[in-house]
Amino acid sequence: MSPFCRFPSALSLVAACCLTVAGCGKTKTMMEGLVTLDGTPIEKGTIMLIPAKGKGQSAGGGIVAGRYRISASAGPMRVLINAARKDGKMPDPLNPGSGVMVDRYVEYVPDRYNEKSGLEVTIAEGINKHDFALEGGTAGKAKP
Repeated sequence: MSPFCRFPSALSLVAACCLTVAGCGKTKTMMEGLVTLDGTPIEKGTIMLIPAKGKGQSAGGGIVAGRYRISASAGPMRVLINAARKDGKMPDPLNPGSGVMVDRYVEYVPDRYNEKSGLEVTIAEGINKHDFALEGGTAGKAKP
C-alpha cells in the first residue's frame, strides 16, 4: 500500500478521536468570585471543586487578593478552600540534621471550609459568580 493511501485512514482516525474527546464529559463553564475570611480577602490560596454526586470533573485554581476564576463542569460541586501563612522557621524536613532552617507555613482557613467542607454550589452553563464569606480564621496560628 502506498503512503498516500494510508494518509486518509490516519486522518480519519485522528478526526474520530478528536470528535470523541470533544463529545465526552459535561459542558465546561466558568466560576469566579471573591473569597474573604473574617471580612478580609484571602491574600493567596487555592479553591477546589469536587463533583458532589461523583459525576463531572474536579477543577481548581488559585486565589490571589481574594479573587479566583476557574473553568469547571456544570452541576453541583463541593467547595474546598485552603490558604496558608508563614509561621516562623523549622528544620528542613528534606535535610534532617543539616541545621538548615526553612519557612514554616500553617493552614489558617478552618477545616469546615476544606478538609471537612460543607460548602456546595451548583454551577450552571456560562459564567457563574460565587463569593465565599468565610468566618472563624485562626489568624495564621497552627490549628490544634
